[in-house]
Amino acid sequence: MSEGESFDVIKSFIGQICQRTLAADALKFSFIDHQVDGRGAYIWIEPPWAFLRDGKVVARSEECPEDTNAFRAWSERLAPLNQADLADAEWHEDGTLVLAFEGA
Repeated sequence: MSEGESFDVIKSFIGQICQRTLAADALKFSFIDHQVDGRGAYIWIEPPWAFLRDGKVVARSEECPEDTNAFRAWSERLAPLNQADLADAEWHEDGTLVLAFEGA
């Protein structure tokens, strides 16, 4: 799948509720009401990534700690994304993907 085709799929999720999970320093957004070929749909965000809120950095993938307790505390900074609506998506020529969420 090309970058353009991938972005078209991502845009099809706009307006959908998603749930965030975290696997080490990778983010997974599962779309509750969206099915693809009878299976749940999701977006994996691999590092590097940054979560910004009100224009300020809340968490970055490179800050992901290896210690379990520190990881839990770091992960809590991403709690606003636990369930949110994907409001917008932008693809920049430098390969940057910007996702905007409501309710986050």
